[in-house]
Amino acid sequence: VPRYPELHGAERFSGPAFHSSTWDYSVDLDGKNVAVVGTGASAIQFVPQIAPRVGKLYLFQRTPPWIVPRLDFAITDKWKRRFRAGPSGNISSGARNFASSVFSAIRPSARKSRTLPAAISRAGSKIPNCAPR
Repeated sequence: VPRYPELHGAERFSGPAFHSSTWDYSVDLDGKNVAVVGTGASAIQFVPQIAPRVGKLYLFQRTPPWIVPRLDFAITDKWKRRFRAGPSGNISSGARNFASSVFSAIRPSARKSRTLPAAISRAGSKIPNCAPR
């Protein structure tokens, strides 16, 4: 069930308004001023898709999501062969990545004590008017 924020004066807005979970594909966003309330999982997916098309995009958030650098890298021939081999070729690396993510989040480590301040600093440098609170 979609939840809508209580916005003072929202009843005076006469344009289209909808929740991302019930997207209205009949609304043409090209060149329009668009306001998005919230930066959760849905917004993370659709905001980058609509941003190049809209005239102006206003994004309102209460709490910023966690931001880490994208891990984009070239896929080597070795990895391509593993992916072609199917799930059995990838299961060990997938399990290793999962375990690493889970255990690094719950286990204190020297690496985490170095990377957490760096991630917070990066968030502050990438998001205008965002400072750790």
